[in-house]
Amino acid sequence: MPPVVGLSYWSTGGNPVKQAVLRQLEPWTAVELLDPDTEHPDLVERGYDLYHMAKRRRPSLRDLARAADAGTPTLNPPVGAWLTSDRPLRAAALRAHDVPVPAFAYATAAEVPFDPPVVVKPRWEWVGNAHEFSVVRDGPVAFAGRQFVERYVRYDRVLKVYTLGADRWAVDTSDRYRAATADSRIDALVDRVQSIFGLSVFEVDLAVSGDRLLVLDVNPAVSLRGVDRTDAVAAYVGLVRDSVRARLVAGT
Repeated sequence: MPPVVGLSYWSTGGNPVKQAVLRQLEPWTAVELLDPDTEHPDLVERGYDLYHMAKRRRPSLRDLARAADAGTPTLNPPVGAWLTSDRPLRAAALRAHDVPVPAFAYATAAEVPFDPPVVVKPRWEWVGNAHEFSVVRDGPVAFAGRQFVERYVRYDRVLKVYTLGADRWAVDTSDRYRAATADSRIDALVDRVQSIFGLSVFEVDLAVSGDRLLVLDVNPAVSLRGVDRTDAVAAYVGLVRDSVRARLVAGT
């Protein structure tokens, strides 16, 4: 009987790399796709050998916690995935570990402690469009309720660094997602982010200005945009296979 992997992702459309991963997994394992926008209270009863949240949504985060609590192996821990999805807590955790981040506040408009320009975002990554934000360049800062507010950062470029287990790639989002070099400083910084949240699958957005680096975002699901598809698929499939095999060996 083949191993069974529960994977929160869509059956059609979405990221072409992840769709290619699904096709390569199917010959040797049974993959059950779970709608990431729907919770699955019976997830534990399905007897998965591995659960993976390939798309971050509030329901899929809850499924991740459900799987981990029951002892089902996961590629990322639920606590780390939740923390990276809560912008104020993520920024506070990074700052507490001396990882450089823009000045930030979770506040009402009247409580924002710095002047424009500022970037205003919802607290949770899954609210609306995951990349939804507004920039207040001058004048009064005005918005409803409490929001996550960052001091606007002027930068030379933004790198996106993807990690899949032992594999890592960097792309320059300011240059059409072309491949970029992650030097030792960037690698060390991403390693620190990884140790804080305990993630095996994640991406980090880094603002680069001269010698200065700032962490802008951490995502426990990877797009792998700009990475050679063959390399990305091979690494992703290999990580899932190794995790399933480790589970099967442990169970013998």
